[in-house]
Amino acid sequence: MYSLMPSEVRLKPFELGKNESQFRSFPVALKSTANAAESISCLSNNGIGNAIVDVLVQTDDAFLTQHSLQKGGMALIDEQQAEALYTASGPGLETSGGSVANTMVGIAQLGGRAGFIGRVKDDQLGGIFSHDIRAVGARFDTPTAITGATTARCLIYVTPDAERTMCTFLGASTQLEPDDLDLSMVSDTKVL
Repeated sequence: MYSLMPSEVRLKPFELGKNESQFRSFPVALKSTANAAESISCLSNNGIGNAIVDVLVQTDDAFLTQHSLQKGGMALIDEQQAEALYTASGPGLETSGGSVANTMVGIAQLGGRAGFIGRVKDDQLGGIFSHDIRAVGARFDTPTAITGATTARCLIYVTPDAERTMCTFLGASTQLEPDDLDLSMVSDTKVL
């Protein structure tokens, strides 16, 4: 598992060439995030959306064919399919995702005071999502679900030709209820 940390992030590029063992690193402009989310009182931006863990996996065309996945496509899948594909997948990079959550992370990385409201379950992927979004300094206080569907995930299969095939299970993110909203978090926000 990889997560964003204050110094730098090292990513293995999806390459076509022979130098697959080379890594690229780039600086990430992050400030110290020790208790950063807890110290945010007035947010510049707050977003409500699907809390999804992106799982990026390098694979080959044979895997896609074996699992009847349309290369380059995006499909919504159910929980059983998500578990089966996740289990069958090789090692991958797991990180918090979802378009609204990613936007709030970007704002936090640029020094803004950002918050996110979305639902995860109290499971492994829910822990990854919660850790990653808080590690960049975004506020994320939505209570985790104890029952119901597992945390949402987008399985992103990348073949050697850099084509992405995405399988998304929305899971617990669809179970956000009005009672889950922290109204103080909403009222302390300049842009919602």
